[in-house]
Amino acid sequence: MSNDRNLEIVSEILQGLTVVRGSFGSLYLKHLSQFEQREVLSQSKIFEKEGVSKGLPTEKEGLREIIDQEMWSLENENLIKTLKKEIDDLRRTSTQTFLPSQQKKILDQSKEKEDELSILENEKTQLIGLTSEKYARNKVQKTIINKILFYDREFKKGVYEDLYLNENMKEVELFKLQRDFFEKFQDSQISEAVLSDYFSMYLPFCEDVMGVFGKPLADLTSYQLKLISFGRYFLNIFKNSQKDIPDNVARDPELLISFYQNQRNEKNKTKAQSSEGGSAYFGASKEDIEDIKSNDERAIDLTEEVKKQGGSLNMEQMMKLHGV
Repeated sequence: MSNDRNLEIVSEILQGLTVVRGSFGSLYLKHLSQFEQREVLSQSKIFEKEGVSKGLPTEKEGLREIIDQEMWSLENENLIKTLKKEIDDLRRTSTQTFLPSQQKKILDQSKEKEDELSILENEKTQLIGLTSEKYARNKVQKTIINKILFYDREFKKGVYEDLYLNENMKEVELFKLQRDFFEKFQDSQISEAVLSDYFSMYLPFCEDVMGVFGKPLADLTSYQLKLISFGRYFLNIFKNSQKDIPDNVARDPELLISFYQNQRNEKNKTKAQSSEGGSAYFGASKEDIEDIKSNDERAIDLTEEVKKQGGSLNMEQMMKLHGV
């Protein structure tokens, strides 16, 4: 993500609003509090019942219909379930893997399966069409638009108050504004912005909400809460890491979390270790070994040791390497 994007995200979250420009002129998008978000989302079940009363099928009914019509198969449905489980397993494994080369391989596998899952789910959604759940999500979106879009910075004049909603073009534009807005403040975007230069000056003060925002925790917007939460979490990593954190890792949320998780999982990772002898790492690439040696002086490259002993190691030699 670009530096300008990080600056936008940080400054807008701190202000609690986003300014956009469209055919309506300048519009102000209010950042909702946790309470305001829950209030809207709590209406979802009511909207679902409303959709059913209008004759819309539920997602389960829609799925059954496309399977009965042989437009979709149980094999595809089972494949979706399998892919979700495999992705969860790979994500869990990646946090428990120490070697960078193995970790990258696992993350690449996970990305491939996520892409495959996305294609299948999009195809199924298109085949099912409008359902009561989708109707409810659309109604929730409209309610949110009504709560966040204003003509003024003080949030007094709502955009919907003087728009003719039968004008499809205007409504489509509003939904695009809303979609772009929520994509901008996804967790992945906020966490990256927290590690940027623009938030670094605030990072040491993340435990002092009043000092950063000048108001108590209960009055923060949902995005401000996330900003503080990510800030506290990353600050804890920087304070407690037993190893120097490379610059590229310190700026990437996923790499930073994995880097710290690896430290915590060192006793369970793929190595055999003794308190007096060396540490043997299995499945390590040359790059892994160099990285390991820089952080663990007891690490042993078994390939090199085998070469030194003429191509093989007996049990006594192996035991000596491990300090036995």
